[in-house]
Amino acid sequence: MDAWQADSITAMLAVKADGKWACVEYCEWVSRQNGKGCLPEARALTGLRLIGERLIMWSAHEYKTAMKSFRRVIWLVGRLGVQRQPVRRRRRTPQGDQHER
Repeated sequence: MDAWQADSITAMLAVKADGKWACVEYCEWVSRQNGKGCLPEARALTGLRLIGERLIMWSAHEYKTAMKSFRRVIWLVGRLGVQRQPVRRRRRTPQGDQHER
């Protein structure tokens, strides 16, 4: 990660003194193809591996962009040596395929 990406992840994961998230919503304004895609991927991996979150969601303007990120996270999980559960159901919708566990 570049320094600005690490700073972004640090801000997303900040916790207040009472233990609650300091940042419940996060937005990053970055021009095209400048590395913003790794932010939700890194946050998802942190949630899965370090925090123990069971549900992690984010969206993209286009379905193909969201699926590209989904596939990259699955690939990254594999690179970490984490056994992944297979996707159980694939549902066709007007917006495209949706994968459910």
